[in-house]
Amino acid sequence: MWMIGCVCFTLMYFKHPFYNASKVGIISASVIWPEDNIYSDKIKNLERNLLIPDPILRLTDLQLIEFLE
Repeated sequence: MWMIGCVCFTLMYFKHPFYNASKVGIISASVIWPEDNIYSDKIKNLERNLLIPDPILRLTDLQLIEFLE
């Protein structure tokens, strides 16, 4: 789910989701959200839920399918 979030973020904003794609940025999961966001609240919410650092709190595959229905 984490990787799906990373790929989606990159496809949506044409940049890496973590500050300069540095090791520290990735480990700390500090996402830099673009201000010029053209996507719906539902898509933004999905992206945020896929990039939650704690895997226990992150969406599961079944939750992702349900979310997309």
